[in-house]
Amino acid sequence: MIFKGLGGFGWSLIIGISSAVGVGGYGAISYLGQKTEENINSFEWKTTAKDFNPEISSAHYISKENDSKGKEVCKKWVEGKVKDMSDSECKSLIKEKWESKGLKRPSIWIESDQGSIESVLLEHFSSNDSSRTKETFKNNEWKIGDLLCKKENKGDKVEVNCSEEQEELPSN
Repeated sequence: MIFKGLGGFGWSLIIGISSAVGVGGYGAISYLGQKTEENINSFEWKTTAKDFNPEISSAHYISKENDSKGKEVCKKWVEGKVKDMSDSECKSLIKEKWESKGLKRPSIWIESDQGSIESVLLEHFSSNDSSRTKETFKNNEWKIGDLLCKKENKGDKVEVNCSEEQEELPSN
């Protein structure tokens, strides 16, 4: 009975509202159901790392990704504090580790002493996901986002190389 008195405008209004609700519901479900991609490479160590982490005595970090000035991103931990590496220190380290040996540089490279490595990795990789713990980094290989990481003991130091999954991880 109620539908007899609607007329052309009423039916248009009902169809329009129904369409808006249907499309809006689909959009909300699509948006909320999306898996967010982790972008580990865009890590800004200086802005996300703690100002001071007493668990980290020393570490070095180099990212293949460039900063806004077109330079490599090179950082280091010294007595628990994050600092920028000088350009010459960064270039020298890159040359020593990869260029002089003809090796392909990983997307992310981290070197630390044995006692600090898990804290360094947690500090770096938990910036995007607070659910990670040191247990994540106990194995010699793990996957985070689209990166495959490999941990290698080098005497009293530990090196971690992370590269895109389809790239081959460099081994020194």
